[in-house]
Amino acid sequence: MKNLVRFCSTIILGSQVLVATDVLAKTDSSIDIQAMRQFSEEEQKNILNQLSPIENRQNKNSNLQKDLVTIPEPATAQTMYHSMTQSSNQENHQLDSMSNSSDIPTNTTENSNDVVSDSSEVTKDTTEETNNAVSDSSDIPTDTTEDSNSVTSETFAQKVEGESDKASGNAKTEKPKRLSDRTVPSSNTKAIDGWRYREEEGHAIIEWYEGSDTDIVIPDRLNNLPTKLEVLDGYMFFNNEEVTSIRLAGTVGLVETTLDFQDSEGGFDRTRLPKLETLDLRGLDVSNITSMINLFKFSNAKTINITGWDTSKLTNMSGLFWATNKLETVLGLETLNTSQVVNMDFMFAGSNVKNLTGLENWNVSNVEEASLMFSEAHKLEYLNLSNWKLLKLKKADQIFRGTANLSVLDLTNWEVSEGFKNSIEPLDPGNAGYLVPLMVLTNNDLVLDKINGFPQRRPRQLNLDANGGQFSGNVSKVYYFTLAIKPDRLNMDLVKEFAQQNHPTKSGATFENWLDDKGNLLENVTDIFSILDTTFKAQWNRVAGPNAPGGSFKPLPDSTSKLGLYYLPNKFSIPTTQLNNKGEQVIPLVDGNNFHIGIKDQQSNSSWQLNAQLVWQTPGLDSSYIQSKNANGQVHKNKNDGQSAVQDTDFELTTEVTGQTNLQIGETEVAVMQGGQGARDAVYDYALGQAELVLPEVKNVQANQYTGNVNWNLIKAP
Repeated sequence: MKNLVRFCSTIILGSQVLVATDVLAKTDSSIDIQAMRQFSEEEQKNILNQLSPIENRQNKNSNLQKDLVTIPEPATAQTMYHSMTQSSNQENHQLDSMSNSSDIPTNTTENSNDVVSDSSEVTKDTTEETNNAVSDSSDIPTDTTEDSNSVTSETFAQKVEGESDKASGNAKTEKPKRLSDRTVPSSNTKAIDGWRYREEEGHAIIEWYEGSDTDIVIPDRLNNLPTKLEVLDGYMFFNNEEVTSIRLAGTVGLVETTLDFQDSEGGFDRTRLPKLETLDLRGLDVSNITSMINLFKFSNAKTINITGWDTSKLTNMSGLFWATNKLETVLGLETLNTSQVVNMDFMFAGSNVKNLTGLENWNVSNVEEASLMFSEAHKLEYLNLSNWKLLKLKKADQIFRGTANLSVLDLTNWEVSEGFKNSIEPLDPGNAGYLVPLMVLTNNDLVLDKINGFPQRRPRQLNLDANGGQFSGNVSKVYYFTLAIKPDRLNMDLVKEFAQQNHPTKSGATFENWLDDKGNLLENVTDIFSILDTTFKAQWNRVAGPNAPGGSFKPLPDSTSKLGLYYLPNKFSIPTTQLNNKGEQVIPLVDGNNFHIGIKDQQSNSSWQLNAQLVWQTPGLDSSYIQSKNANGQVHKNKNDGQSAVQDTDFELTTEVTGQTNLQIGETEVAVMQGGQGARDAVYDYALGQAELVLPEVKNVQANQYTGNVNWNLIKAP
């Protein structure tokens, strides 16, 4: 008679393991992995350019050259006034529009051959002065002392002005001489305390300083006469490269009516005054000065003070602080009279200054040129130009180009000209590589359109994040700011109204409120400036999760954990079965198609693995196992609404979790499914299919009643 085995309905019962045991995952080195047994609420709680070439601009004409050029800074020799004058054969540096892209400036070296006509008073010096000239062929700069990829103030500051021969069709014109070039030291100079001067028309005209002091104080009187400066530049201090500061004792006049330096150097160029840190020019009488082209260009000064300057006749300020790559503070900008100024090109281009104050109320009603005015001022953070009325502006190309750290640009009350309106790209606040977000304030609709039409910079980041949900249009984030906004948008009531109008939705949850990463509720914020770069995430209240499929139960129905065992099979049972005499025998489980295992992962942001093991309390079936018919290891999301019974249509195939193919649950613990790194938000279902109990060899099975458990073990990795 054949042996008969009767399996009761509880012979194999899925139950929970009540004791948690740590699991150690081993790869090349031991890694502690926290083991999680999903059986109690208490245990649940333990689970950041290359600089582009700069457009060259012409000083006199408004025509803008589109071919971009870079010219290295020339090496300049120190020259004493009493020994020689500068060469008058220097070519004009400023090229405006080059008709042929192969016409590239090159550095050449010329001997200064010009001498003063009265050779009995001035000796001839053979000192060479390096000059920049323009070639008619496709020459390139010959200075190779710097790597071509380096970004320095010198490489930035090579502005080329004037007309090229090919563009104009005219013969080459002689470059205007420096102030010091036009100065012939007189033979009747006197000296007091190192100051060489001559007496003329009731003034002591200071020609140069031959002393060795490093803290220079320019006297306001010599021999009881008020002083004037013949020139104002580094030449007046001879070869004293140790000068650290220059200041005025009182009011000091100027002989000249211009302070122009249209060649590659400025008045206080670092090649002559390399250690200069402080330049205090308060008291300098500039009331008759009409032009200050490149006055402080290439200066090493950290502080420049021009407080009290009378600039009522000034018309040209182009390149005034150009390439001042050590400049930290400019004092007195608010006192300048700019009502007659026409040209502000390159004024602060390449400057190191971090904060520029006092510009907001400048009278710029006559300004026609402002291209590259703040270009490449990399450290500039805040710029207030709020009350500018640019009624005659013709060119403002790339005025804010390369201001990588600029975070607030205030153009609140800007008024612009018709010429500005026709400009193609007047405002370029940066490029997409800059990490600092920018906010531009303006009430001018044209400026709004111009800036928002070239979104190279990120706006300030006051954002709403759906946090697993979605906004209208199936987007996960919405932004309060654009790059340019009207100032009235800086209002917390409008921010809260914006948030109210943009409530996201999320399946199986209801929206609760907005919270930032510091735990601040949006509804409690009163100061908009405290949240300019803040992201508020939607907070959700979970509604009832999906129902469990038939034949399953929820071991912890009230759990609020983000990760856990959501439902398990009630039991595995087999009817009374007649066994074969020998060999393998496969016994279908009762209601085998309803065996489902569900894992809840609601944004746990953790890796995890579900393991299973068949453990018999009654010995005799040690080699048996439960065979799953989920051949491909498919995992589905349970999309049930929590209100109705689970249907086949509630399951949605997913690849967010990986299931074990051809799963066999036996005496050795095996993996059922795994969730790797990544965001997940669902109940993940693994169905065993038409599961069967497999007895590998029945001749050794004794007639008995067998009882056992399937132990489910959910392991969470950090």
